[in-house]
Formats: sequence, C-alpha cells, structure tokens
Amino acid sequence: MHWRLAPCGLGLAAATLLAGCAGAPTSAPAPAAPPAASAGPSEPTASVAALYRRLNAVRARVGLIPMRRNVPLERAAHNHARYLAAHPLENACNASHGEQRGGSEFTGRWPWQRAYATGYESRDVRENAWCQSARGSDVRGSEAHADRVIRQVMSGIYHRFSFLSFDHDAVGIGEAVEAGAGRREEAFVFKTGNSHKNALCAGPDSMTVGASEYYSNVCRSEKAVEVGLEASAARQVGVLNPALAVWPPDGAAGVSPVFANEIPDPLPDYRLSGYPVTVQFNPYRARRVEVLDFTLYREGSEEPLSARVLDASNDPHAKLTRFDFALFPLVRLSWDTLYRAEVKYRVDGAWQQKTWRFRTERPGVPMYKVGADRPRLRMRPGVTYAVYVPPSPALPTVEDVEWRFSQGMRIDVDHYDVNTLLLGVDGQYGDRAVFVLGGREAFELEVATQDDAQR
Repeated sequence: MHWRLAPCGLGLAAATLLAGCAGAPTSAPAPAAPPAASAGPSEPTASVAALYRRLNAVRARVGLIPMRRNVPLERAAHNHARYLAAHPLENACNASHGEQRGGSEFTGRWPWQRAYATGYESRDVRENAWCQSARGSDVRGSEAHADRVIRQVMSGIYHRFSFLSFDHDAVGIGEAVEAGAGRREEAFVFKTGNSHKNALCAGPDSMTVGASEYYSNVCRSEKAVEVGLEASAARQVGVLNPALAVWPPDGAAGVSPVFANEIPDPLPDYRLSGYPVTVQFNPYRARRVEVLDFTLYREGSEEPLSARVLDASNDPHAKLTRFDFALFPLVRLSWDTLYRAEVKYRVDGAWQQKTWRFRTERPGVPMYKVGADRPRLRMRPGVTYAVYVPPSPALPTVEDVEWRFSQGMRIDVDHYDVNTLLLGVDGQYGDRAVFVLGGREAFELEVATQDDAQR
C-alpha cells in the first residue's frame, strides 16, 4: 500500500493600518459588499470553547492578559473556516488568506472585509488559520484536541507572535468540517482585534478641530480617526501586559523537538529545524531594544547549538517588528531533553539578561528509532507504537510511505510529526510487513507477543 502523509497547514494574515494623511480626510476604495454572512453558532461549540480556554492558558503562561470572546469576530472566523473546509485544495490555509468571489461560502476577499461583514468596526484584525485532513474518530471538543491545535499554531513564529500579541485583547474562533471519502477536512480560524479601537470606530466622530494627522481607512464606516486616539487605543491594552514574553516559557515540558511547516516559511532554505525559541518585547513598555546575544544550549553544555536568529533585519517575509526575535536551531532537537535559552539585551540603554529552561517531549507510546540497517521491529497487536526516523540529507522528512504485508494483517498508519510514524498492527503472530520510505526499504515490522521498544 502507498500513503502520502499530509502535514497540517498554517496560514497567517493581518489587516494592517495604512498610512495616516494630513489635510482633508481621504478614503480608501470601499470593498464591494459581500453576500450576507452566516450567523455562526450563538454560543461556542464544545470544540471552540476548549480552544478559547487553551489559547488563554497559553497567554497566561507568559503573563499576558486574556483575550475576551468577541461575537462578530467569532462569526467572521466561523465563515472563513467554512470556506477553507469547502475548498481544501484551493485554499488550504494559504498565505494570502484570500477568498475567491463566486466560490461557495464566500464572505469577503480579505480578513478585515470578512470581519466588517459580521459587524466588526475596526480594520485592525489579524487572522490565523489551521487546517488538516483527518481520519478516524472525530475528537473535536476534547481538551487534548484543543491542545493539539494550539500547539500546532504556536509552532510557527508568525502565528505565535500573533497569539502572544501585546495590543490585542479580543478574539473570535471558528471551526468547520467537511466530511467525505473516509476523511474530514477540518479548519480552525482565529481572528483577533483591539476592543478599544473597535469602540473608537463604533462611537461618534471624535475629530478635534484643527487636527492634522488622522486615519481615514481604519474603520468600517471610513470615518476619520485621529492618529493620537488610535495609538492611545492600542496603548490601553499594551500597558496591561508584561515587558517581554518568551516561548517556550520557563519550565515548559513536552515541547516539540521539531519545526517543519508554516506559511509563509520563515526558514525557506531548510526542510526542517529544531523548535523555534522566541522573545517578544512589549513596544508599549520600551522604545529601543537591542539584542546582543541569543543562544540555546543543551543543559549541562556550554557549547551553543548551531542556530539562526531572525529579526526585523533578516526576516525573509518582513513580518517581524524591531521588537520580535526568533532563534531556530538548525537541527532537530532531541527527545526528552532539557535545554537552556539565554538572551542578552539592552532596553532603552539598560543592559539586561534572561535565562530560562524547557524540556522537549517524548511520544507517550512505546518508541522505536530506525537506523540505516533495516531493523525488524516487533510489535504487539492492539498497541500503538512511535517509529522515529532521524532526519538525514536523503530523507529529511517522512512523507511518502509504502508497505507490503502478510495476507490478513491490518496496519494503521498515522504521523506523530514529520519524522515519526504512529503504527498499530493486528494479525497472526509472525506476520510481517516491510515499510519503504523515500524509495528505500527502511524497516520490517513483525507481529509478536513481546516488543523491545523504548519506554
């Protein structure tokens, strides 16, 4: 049999503020009105409620204030999730976050237009999306599923910085599922905003006589908003948050060892890397930030890991601000290992240093590590095993999987991460299967009464 593993998709978009202007108010061209938006659920489903809890638990880990549920944003997120689930090949969480007019479930070309369609007033909207093609039981609504979705989104730096925003305090989460042909297309969309900016846009005209700087394209109504008032609205949220946020947080356990998938790709010249470590400085508590050194160590070693640090000066997609920094280990991290991160920096001229530690995960099931010698892996019926294939130049990730097996055997195949398979077998003792990865016979599987997997 042959199967191509389909990794989950991540997409990110932000409706950014356009430049202010001086003199008489001007308007951005008004978008064509989208069709009526679906209302979405009046109360969050169990799945969405779990995602709200998990998102705010993540923010709490780094000292950020919680984001409050916003119904118009939730409806807009629900609408876009329906669009993504209905168009998995065309739009699977693509980088542009655009919808095609005329397609089913269309409610607006861009994220801010879709938010306007449900009654949200401010153009300052950011959107994260996560999609997957799923098989087996539908486990949406469980805390474990919510944790998996949030963990996937947090693995990408651009999505992570959005979730750990200092100046957004409102969020709407939507989900949609399209089932068919033995698989489910699942889509989850997160839209965030600033409640004070939204109230400013929803309120009466607040222009001061003689004001020379204002925005004319930051509200659904296109009314003029003074630059100072718009900045004040952002600051009202920003000052409630701490001076910096790091991820993974100090003391974190169960951290993924690997990063391999984000749209857009912050590391386009690498198929995979170790899990990125990030530092965000709060722009509402600092004016100037200089990072002098940012390093990652295996605990107990003083030799820093080979890494690439991204900031506003070398971000290939120009999404990072001068307050955002991301360290990518250039090789996959080890399972169940303690790491130490250190950053030395100056904030407004004052020298500071921060050190923190985190531990990587190990699969919660028996695990085999596959070398180059085509090992025989003994597996007991009814037990799920992880099969880890260390990345190599010839096989950086495990995507194309083929297997041949004894008549009467049943083999369940899934992926844990881009280098690790999850396998379950059923059959007669002594039944065997051969797995081919990347065109090469990689390992043999045997149904047995005992195994010798790592635990």
